[in-house]
Amino acid sequence: MHRFKTWQLFAICVVVWGTTWHAIIYQLYDFSAEVGVAIRVALAFGRGVAVPTAPSWWLSLAYLAFAGSVLTFACFLTLQDRVGVGAAGTVGVMTPLLALLVSIAFEGFRPDVLTAAGAGLAVAGNALMLIPARSDRRPAPAAAREAG
Repeated sequence: MHRFKTWQLFAICVVVWGTTWHAIIYQLYDFSAEVGVAIRVALAFGRGVAVPTAPSWWLSLAYLAFAGSVLTFACFLTLQDRVGVGAAGTVGVMTPLLALLVSIAFEGFRPDVLTAAGAGLAVAGNALMLIPARSDRRPAPAAAREAG
């Protein structure tokens, strides 16, 4: 296998990225923009484009499309409606931590000190985010309420 030099990879990325807009606008077939970019990147790296034939690949794709996108987004919107935008936003911090735990449990990943520190900071940040705000404000005088 040919190993690209750093400047070659940079040049390929610049050419592919720089011409992507034109490729999306003027592409010959009715592909989505993402498929058009994926084909261009594959061709830029000298690889052919082949459609997988394994049923397991298509089942995985269907699962990711439904459970990983549609169902998850619907659950997130429901959560956002129930607990508010701020509290629901903590999901964005906890998702990579869940992936880290899955990787530790099933893939044999052993976190180093920096990974553990980052995870600890993420958990601490979420905990701080979920603490209810204190109400230090005094009620406005009646005259100020009527004038406002």
